[in-house]
Amino acid sequence: MFPTWREDLSRYLNLLIGAFSIPALFGIHQMVTKTGLFAEGFYRVTGAFGHSNVYAQFLALFLFCMIYLLTFHSSSSKKWLVYASITFLAVVSFYFTYGRTLWIAFGVAFTCYVFLKRGFKAKLKYIGILLVGVLLALPKLVSRFQDLMDPDIREGRNSWEWRLELWRDHFESIKENIFFGKGLGMFAEDTGVMAHNDFLRLGYEIGIPGACIFYILLGFIMVYSLSLARKCTSDILADRCHIAFCLVVVLIISSMGVNTLRSTVIMFYY
Repeated sequence: MFPTWREDLSRYLNLLIGAFSIPALFGIHQMVTKTGLFAEGFYRVTGAFGHSNVYAQFLALFLFCMIYLLTFHSSSSKKWLVYASITFLAVVSFYFTYGRTLWIAFGVAFTCYVFLKRGFKAKLKYIGILLVGVLLALPKLVSRFQDLMDPDIREGRNSWEWRLELWRDHFESIKENIFFGKGLGMFAEDTGVMAHNDFLRLGYEIGIPGACIFYILLGFIMVYSLSLARKCTSDILADRCHIAFCLVVVLIISSMGVNTLRSTVIMFYY
């Protein structure tokens, strides 16, 4: 007998929790011993991944899955307490990745989720959680974003200036092969650095038409998810559609500042 969609989804989400357990253990060790990636004055947790940004990408996806599980389980059940504990650990880990772009991406996506959420009381609850979380983390958030302007980060240029210069220098290169690009993986091969912008990298490597097709596909998923959510009579099904929308928001925004599409394992989970 084949499992129902709910049983099947629950099985997949529990497997995702299992996948979180190993990087979480590494992450706890790194937080306690301060042995993660030391960059720009911060000990950044990497979990079992090669870079903090990749771990942050995984956690952004993982947190939305946990929100889904918490929403549709009774808060008095033992399972809810287990999910809540796992979510708290994931939030702490996400904070200590110090991934600015992923913080912004998740914040925007979570705000979208709150406003898409059905029920006024549910909206207020999530707004309260968001505000409390931001207030508690505010000192470090301010510090982390301030060092974006530190001129000593990149040989006399701050991180933002370095990115802008990189993008400006290689945007013109797209015109050299605007229709077909220069081949997958060639941006890093030609420049010796990562693009830190997937829009630029896709245009460079597969051409403007290919990049447009990819992002049109993401746009279609967003529009279709919202359209399907409006037709759902069940809150749980509507919530699944809203989360699908929010995950694409995370993917698009993170693609603007980090190398999301280069992270094979993250794209596998998506």
